[in-house]
Amino acid sequence: MSESYPISSYIERTRTSWPENAGIESELVFAILRLHDLLRRGVDPVLVAHGLTVGGFEVLATLRSSPPALQMTPTELYRTLLVTSGGLTKTLKGLEEAGLVVRQQSEADKRSKFVQLTPAGKSKIESVMAEVNEVDRSILRKAMTKDQLGVLHDSLLESLRLLEEGRDLRD
Repeated sequence: MSESYPISSYIERTRTSWPENAGIESELVFAILRLHDLLRRGVDPVLVAHGLTVGGFEVLATLRSSPPALQMTPTELYRTLLVTSGGLTKTLKGLEEAGLVVRQQSEADKRSKFVQLTPAGKSKIESVMAEVNEVDRSILRKAMTKDQLGVLHDSLLESLRLLEEGRDLRD
């Protein structure tokens, strides 16, 4: 599936040539990065086929996952997506031009605007997300059993929860 140098070869080469950099933590980080790369290679063609960038997809998915009004402020989106404000502005402009989002003045605070998913945007992200989920499932199920996926899911989400709480896990 991948033209990348196999992760097992990279790990073995590191263990041999740079043993002080070898270890379970660094190997895990490289494995996570490689998995991300493989998933992106599977998903990118889906996004292209639907005329979406990764940023546009993430904005639409984030809005679709928000409470029933399907809206957020640009600042909330910026913090959620971890993108630059300039990148978000460009992405929002493109989504607005495509009729997938609208920017509306807040009734409570006239200085701020909400970004809201349009019915066309909701339909688009639901359709694209179904395809993306199928690609993700296909890739992951080639490598792991359902039980293994469950263990990875629980371990990774718990680790991220602890890290995001600011807990020092080094001890």
